[in-house]
Amino acid sequence: MMRRRSKSAMDPLHPVLKHVEEELKLNLEKACVSTDVQAESTGELEKLSDTLSAAARQAKAAAGLRRRMNSSQIDDRLNKSLSPPRGEPTAPEVEPPEKNAQAR
Repeated sequence: MMRRRSKSAMDPLHPVLKHVEEELKLNLEKACVSTDVQAESTGELEKLSDTLSAAARQAKAAAGLRRRMNSSQIDDRLNKSLSPPRGEPTAPEVEPPEKNAQAR
């Protein structure tokens, strides 16, 4: 039996989101290793600051990617619901009246 992939898994941004989320997870784990900040050296606190800053940037990037992917899915669903069902003819295009016809 063939498994269907979810729409989000087929989105071209999905691999990028997955990578950003993995990096975010790693930085959060790295930052949470140190719990006794009073015992840490100044250098270690600076590294912690850098790690937390990177995690914050990655969290913002992941949120933005998710919003963009959700927006894209909403657009796809809207386009699908507005398009005529398969096999049904579309309404014929009506040409605008000619400018010369108005002058008569």
